[in-house]
Amino acid sequence: MSAGGSSPEQIRCNIGEAIHDSDSDGERPAKRPRMDVVAVGDFVVDPIGLGTMPLGIEYPHPAQRPSRVAAISMLHQAFRSGVQMLDTADSYCAGPGGSAEAAAPHYVERIIGEALRTFEGDASRIRVCTKGGFCRINNKSNGWRPASTSRSHVQKMIAKSHEALGGVRPIDVFMLHHADGLSTGQLEGALAAMQEAVNEGKVLCLGLANATIEHLKIAQDLGCRISAVENAFSLWQREAELERPSGAAVTSKKGVLRWCAEKGVAFMPYGVLGGVQHRDGRRSLRESFPRLVELADARHVSPESLTLAWVRQRFPCVVHIVGARSLEHILDCAGSRSLRLTTSEVDEISSLKPAR
Repeated sequence: MSAGGSSPEQIRCNIGEAIHDSDSDGERPAKRPRMDVVAVGDFVVDPIGLGTMPLGIEYPHPAQRPSRVAAISMLHQAFRSGVQMLDTADSYCAGPGGSAEAAAPHYVERIIGEALRTFEGDASRIRVCTKGGFCRINNKSNGWRPASTSRSHVQKMIAKSHEALGGVRPIDVFMLHHADGLSTGQLEGALAAMQEAVNEGKVLCLGLANATIEHLKIAQDLGCRISAVENAFSLWQREAELERPSGAAVTSKKGVLRWCAEKGVAFMPYGVLGGVQHRDGRRSLRESFPRLVELADARHVSPESLTLAWVRQRFPCVVHIVGARSLEHILDCAGSRSLRLTTSEVDEISSLKPAR
């Protein structure tokens, strides 16, 4: 797969490559790499992807989960808007005690499989990243637990996710959901099973979620090519971009975003716009960052769109996984792909601290 005739090597993340465009107010735009595509392993995708957890979970209110029909329609509209990367997991479902329709594991994966099968456009350009290693024990926000990541269990995870997604083409990216909950031995065993799936053609690319640099080095030492990392990153939580000091705790996730930028690994940040904490009212860009709202109003864009552009302009290896809150939200965020910020705008947003 290619975009605009470019090979993955040509569009690999490189924070030193500069592109200069004119700006309407005459101010010098920030130096930046190519912004239209991101390399994920040996394929490329649009930088605005879709996080599908909201299609399955039912907290804090069951009514927030769209029906199966509405979810498929939302996915089709996202595909038409240019979204090419979907982020999901085998545990994205309502869980025990939730609605019968959505309670079972692989619920959202099956919705994605159906959406790909019924899409009237070119579904071959849509890529899916799914995760395994977590399970649901109830339908509440605290109903998540680690699942076994033994070699045999990982093999079964991959097989079940492959079937749920349609069972026709390989899984584009398979990730361990919570690398930070595994011992070195457990991680090595899981990675070995994942690499087997790549060798057998069942999976194209491997990834780690909630990973540290130590986890990434373990994979590297095993000969496992990690093509994507999914960690928390937002204006509230910026650990991933901080330099990792010598002597840092092995559990520290500092430096992971910069490591990805340097190594040509796609970084898929979750929670950029508040995530689940926005869903239950604990986080709001507008309340936490009033200056961000002023900057967005001056550009006639939403604070969400401005935030996404700020992240991408600083770290072009980022593939955003915008939560599927609503079709309007998806389309607004998709518009951020063409938004370019000046150096002063980037610097000012970078200096913001949450008001609450």
